[in-house]
Amino acid sequence: MPYIPDLEQVQIGTEVTWGTGVAGTVKLGLVEDCKLSPEVENKAIEEDTRGSLAPAYADAFMSHKGKGSLSGTLTYEDAPYLFDSALGTATPTGASPYVRNYLGALGSVPARRKLSVTNGQPGLVHRLTGGIVSKLGVSGETGGVIKYSADLIGKKIEAAWLTALSDRTLSPVLAQNGALYIDAEGGTVGTTLINSTWFDFDLSIETGADLYMGIGSLYAVGYREAKNKSSLKMSIEADATSLGYLNSLLTANVKKQIRLKFSKDANNILQMDFAGMFKGVPELYNDKDGVIAFEFELDAIYNTHLANWFAASITNPIATLA
Repeated sequence: MPYIPDLEQVQIGTEVTWGTGVAGTVKLGLVEDCKLSPEVENKAIEEDTRGSLAPAYADAFMSHKGKGSLSGTLTYEDAPYLFDSALGTATPTGASPYVRNYLGALGSVPARRKLSVTNGQPGLVHRLTGGIVSKLGVSGETGGVIKYSADLIGKKIEAAWLTALSDRTLSPVLAQNGALYIDAEGGTVGTTLINSTWFDFDLSIETGADLYMGIGSLYAVGYREAKNKSSLKMSIEADATSLGYLNSLLTANVKKQIRLKFSKDANNILQMDFAGMFKGVPELYNDKDGVIAFEFELDAIYNTHLANWFAASITNPIATLA
């Protein structure tokens, strides 16, 4: 009987020590794709003068690193796992619902959630240990679900097993529940609700984290942090408001604070605040389903009023992540 993709599942568990794999404690839902990619270097040692024309006589297993990726539909219940790993583990506040707050990295490295990511089906299972999100993307478009993509780096890929875990009831984040706020550089984010129609958005956060190797280990000995990069793209209907943004870009740099907020109800909220500078003047008169729209792109930049370049909060009924 062949192995088939429809029987695969993805489980994650939170590690105590980076790179020491743990069994899955939660079965992710609404996963579109999961890839685990061992980066193994084997080397034939060719520098060998021994009176022979053979390519090589000696070989070595040089190094092993782990990488992976996850993508799917973002849910209010599972979003904290991704944000914890990319931006630092949040401590929930409140009580039913619980709120987890996140900030972009500034003067200190984030205390990330370290994940063992297990993928497969009975008899064909592998695990990424020491998994952290090095790049997080959140995107959406009219009439759809909000999607996520996450690039992962980790210590290694190893053979593993699946834990008997139950499916959970999950609430997908929907575009129909979204609201867009755009405020001045010196204003208060979340003040000005934009009534213009927005068609899509794409938020990307590259954390700069990467693995490093050391003598005495076949595997990566750890990961290090670096400067973050972030961008936001969005398409907005051409009207007096969006035309004002475009015309201002013809003569000056323009910085804004932008809030993307999705609310299913009072117990399920995703809010993302982005401070950025418009990257340039968008192409004029793009067609979005027969409606003229402007496609704006912004690069993140520190904002003194937000006291950061990015902030987010996730509200859900979950007190403790499994």
